[in-house]
Amino acid sequence: MPRAGGVLFPYNVRRDVDAVTHARDRNPSTETSIVAPVVQHHRRWERLVSPSPAVEGVADRMRARMLAAFCLVLLPVGLLSAFVQWLVVPDFDLAFVEIAVAVAVMSVAYGLARTRYWYVAAHVAAVIPVVMSIAVGWTTPHDRIWYAFMILGVMFGGVFVSARYAAVLTALGTGGILLVSRVQPAFSDPALWIPALFFFVGFSLLFVIAVGYRDRIEAARRRVLMDAQAVMARAQRLETVAQLSAGLAHDFNNLLSALYGIVDELEHGDGVSSEALADLKSLAKRASDLTRKIAAIGRREVTRTVPVDLGAALVEIEPILERICLGEGVRLVFERRVPAGPWVLGDVALVEQIVFNLVANARNASRAGQDVRVTVDVEADEAVVRVADHGVGIAERDLQRIFEPFVSLGSAKEGSGLGLAVVRRFTEELGGTVRVRSAPGEGAVFEVRLPVVDPPAAEAGPAGDPAEAQRPRGLLVVDDEPIIARSVGRMVEQLGFEAAVETTPQAALEKVTADPQRYAVLVTDVSMPGMSGGVLAERVKAVAPHVRVLFVSGQPEDTLAELGVAASPLNFLAKPFTKEQLAAKIRVLVG
Repeated sequence: MPRAGGVLFPYNVRRDVDAVTHARDRNPSTETSIVAPVVQHHRRWERLVSPSPAVEGVADRMRARMLAAFCLVLLPVGLLSAFVQWLVVPDFDLAFVEIAVAVAVMSVAYGLARTRYWYVAAHVAAVIPVVMSIAVGWTTPHDRIWYAFMILGVMFGGVFVSARYAAVLTALGTGGILLVSRVQPAFSDPALWIPALFFFVGFSLLFVIAVGYRDRIEAARRRVLMDAQAVMARAQRLETVAQLSAGLAHDFNNLLSALYGIVDELEHGDGVSSEALADLKSLAKRASDLTRKIAAIGRREVTRTVPVDLGAALVEIEPILERICLGEGVRLVFERRVPAGPWVLGDVALVEQIVFNLVANARNASRAGQDVRVTVDVEADEAVVRVADHGVGIAERDLQRIFEPFVSLGSAKEGSGLGLAVVRRFTEELGGTVRVRSAPGEGAVFEVRLPVVDPPAAEAGPAGDPAEAQRPRGLLVVDDEPIIARSVGRMVEQLGFEAAVETTPQAALEKVTADPQRYAVLVTDVSMPGMSGGVLAERVKAVAPHVRVLFVSGQPEDTLAELGVAASPLNFLAKPFTKEQLAAKIRVLVG
């Protein structure tokens, strides 16, 4: 959050600081005589009213700051009133007790306003004037100011809480006036309590209506902000893809060059060497890894709350992180301080995006030849990822606004200034926190903390009859790409099953209808012309309820629901896949 001036004197102090700073720039001799006292006054006031760092949100921090300032100003007023009451009234008076109680309550409210529980202080500071006023009216109804003092509580409720709370306090004050008019003869005259009631209710309702407009405007602003954040996240992903495009094109060209060489060797050679086959399999795996990274970065934001091996996820994207650093002559140092894990609950795509953005930010702040260090550790049941650089650092005044959208404090190469805002948003979606430590010239350390969870238990497939499990069963493979369909069919036959291959959903459905007991598993693509894999699965189930379905697709799993496919980790396999991965899924399905 941007640093703001102190409440009650915010703009005056800020204006004075700007003025004397300008004067200092024109005449350095004014540094000691003018600048220092004003800046010191401003900093002292900031320390007195600044809320806790745990209070997030610009509106909440400003309300907490205003509450602390009001309490701080009202405290000496209350103490002075109590002292004057003690001097003027020689005998003990109940008003002295009421003032003392109000001072004590304001002291407690001021203390709470500086903590994360400022909201409790706001409720207390608002309700106390109303309750105290009713007590004054009960004991000294001739004091005509008591019902006017209730308006202060309504104002506190509207400013620091909400219009609804101010309306509740208005109803409470109205009931108090009516109650005092019934039990106190000195206030039972309609000429006294009716004007008081109209004065209090009229002023309070006007204030509630005004605050209601403020609350609606603030709610609309928050909705717009949420929409802007969604657009911001999509823009950040596009920016990330743009940054990676050159490196990915280079990697794909290398893979294709090696692939052409192996194909030529197989075509013109005397036989198929084991080395060539191993290289071909390695190339396929590297290409698969690259496509998965592109899909993870560019896909829609759907947060999947599944256990994620944080260390393994970062090891997977380490080559990409090295590439974006090497492009600027910066060296990446990755350190994993735990032997395995840690496991966190979230979405692997969000985790990777968080670290990618932090590393890109550290690279932008670094000079050629410097290091960017990424460490993974566990501290107090929290997984900790730290990204440290030795760059220019961040000024103290900018630390609180570094995570705001479109804030770019470094060089122009940083891009749109969305990266760190996305880091904070994604970290909060995963239930974690992000912090930064920095000083000018000393680099910066960004720290992401996520709750640690237990590793997932090994999934066991459904129990089946051993005799049935040993007996070969028919598998129907359906894919609109003939090459893929034939390839999967060969994999199925190598696993000891009887394979039937079709390239259209209609032909596959006809086969099942003709012989419902022949097939045990349907392996089907999701996106096919004429009929989707989800519809085909439903129609096959209607004819042969015993058939298990395995969906295969090149699309991310979290987008399949939009295509009418009820996919889960048990019945979904992402393309491309190996024979071993296919065999593992089939074993889970058939038992």
